[in-house]
Amino acid sequence: MCHRKTKGNIKQITIKRTTDKWHAIIITDEKYKIKKGKKQIGIDLGIMNFLTDSENNKIDNPLFMNKSLNKLKYHQRNLSNKKKGSRNRIKTRNLLAKIYEKINNQKHDFFHKTTTKLISSSSLIAIEKLNIRQMMQTSYNARNMFDSSWNKFTSMLKLKAGSAGVSIIEVDPRNTTKECSSCGNKQDMPLYKRTYICNCGNNMDRDHNSAVNILNKALGLGRAFVEKSAPAHHEQAGSMKQEAISSTFG
Repeated sequence: MCHRKTKGNIKQITIKRTTDKWHAIIITDEKYKIKKGKKQIGIDLGIMNFLTDSENNKIDNPLFMNKSLNKLKYHQRNLSNKKKGSRNRIKTRNLLAKIYEKINNQKHDFFHKTTTKLISSSSLIAIEKLNIRQMMQTSYNARNMFDSSWNKFTSMLKLKAGSAGVSIIEVDPRNTTKECSSCGNKQDMPLYKRTYICNCGNNMDRDHNSAVNILNKALGLGRAFVEKSAPAHHEQAGSMKQEAISSTFG
């Protein structure tokens, strides 16, 4: 069965086997390009909301692995009880592989749709420069961070931004939650405080406030931004998102 009709001249065909299927991956010379938009936005990545942008648009975190966790645990227990080399063990192992494959496909589809939407509406996107590996090593919430796959998402975002001519700016994540996006004053924001309330009169959702701060840093309206990356250049996240380390809520 053909997933979709090929366009352009075929340059390469790769045959790939997944758990129980064969796939033909066809590469052609067609140039696919997303048309960029005009907005300049900052995005704050989190756990409860996968992202919140500087216009207070939110996308829920699907947490696909978490939704399949009970099924995964059940089959993993079954696998450990099966005799090595037995047909039942091979069958259980294949069932587990299918579940993981489905989770990866769900993530890939979610990331593609989300990144395409962002690129098609934006000319500049500001994101935090995160050290995901370090965050996972120091957080009890590492499983949800792993499930969120922020590195894969930002890598795909940069790749599409490069083809569309959208600028990606990575900023230092320090104090993006604590700092008021209106006046710049800082205050402690414990995890239970979901609204940022400042003496200057600013009253807004904490993730929205953070996203505005991220954009302000990128535009030089806050503290100096870390760097402006070439849109197609993939880099390892470098700084730490304080609230993500200890929070189930992002």
